[in-house]
This record gives sequence, C-alpha cells and structure tokens, in this order.
Amino acid sequence: MSTGAHQQDIAPRDENIESRIDRDRDAFPGPRGVVFNVAKPNSGRRIDLLEVIDDKTIVVSWQSPTGGRYGHQTWIRTSAPHAGVCAISGLPISRRQEVFRPKVIAGRRPGNWDEMILASAARRFQNIDD
Repeated sequence: MSTGAHQQDIAPRDENIESRIDRDRDAFPGPRGVVFNVAKPNSGRRIDLLEVIDDKTIVVSWQSPTGGRYGHQTWIRTSAPHAGVCAISGLPISRRQEVFRPKVIAGRRPGNWDEMILASAARRFQNIDD
C-alpha cells in the first residue's frame, strides 16, 4: 500500500496538540462566525465552534450520525461529571475538569448530551478566561 500523499495530510504523532489546533485554525478559518471546525473524515461528524458568548457560554454547530444535528446549540461551562475525550482536541478529560457541555432545555437532554469540549481547548480559539 502506497502512503505517499496520504501521509502528508496526517499530523505527526508527536506533534503537540496545541500546535495542531493552531495550524488547523489558521489554515481553515471557516465561514463568517465560525471560530473553528472539526470534521472527522469518514465518520459523518462535524463540529463548528460558532461563537463565544462569554467565559461560561459557547455556541456550537454539531452534526454526527449518533449525536444528531444541531445548527446553533448552546453549550455551558461546567465540571466534567466523568472521564471522557474532548470533541475538538481529542485530549483526555478527567472527572471534574472544566469543560463545555450541551445545555439542557426544558428538561430535555439533546442526543449529544454526553459530549464535552475542554475549556482549555475552546480558549485556544477565543479569549475565554479560566
């Protein structure tokens, strides 16, 4: 199997995740209002960080085969209720770490309720204070 051009599109394994995020953000600024987007090839998953309202609230566009599709979904900052993986950086999340999660509206949890974005990863794209 040839690996030529395909390997050029894949970040080296030892590349710092912050460097990758900075490189991707600079290379793909996105349409008006999109701060950052993550599209996982062959997964049908796409995440756009649309807006940072304040240090406790962000707006995300989310689509995935298992988590549903939300055009302008409000996420709020909270402590992680369990360990997981950041939806935009891929970094591990420890219980009680500061994260953003989808907001529950009228007692209804959205299909991507269990997803999390590290507050530190979101901060890389806008000025969000710790």
